[in-house]
Amino acid sequence: MAKYRLKSAVVDAVQWNAAGDHPAVRSPLAHEKHVYALRNMTGRGLLQTHGGTMVVNPGDFIVTDERGISAIPAAAFNAKYELAA
Repeated sequence: MAKYRLKSAVVDAVQWNAAGDHPAVRSPLAHEKHVYALRNMTGRGLLQTHGGTMVVNPGDFIVTDERGISAIPAAAFNAKYELAA
């Protein structure tokens, strides 16, 4: 997992593209009983965060920092973070 820097903070991050890319992202079809999880979820995953369950789309970055774990769309991630040396 690569290190990325946000101003003075360093976070762990990995870009998620498909099932198996990150152990915290789970398949919605395998775990959810709700009908909404079956609609438009092909290729997506679910991530349990401190704020609830997030939908993870291909290309999103899974970020772990002092607040916990979250998913950030690639465009927002690339605007805020740079690869740490």
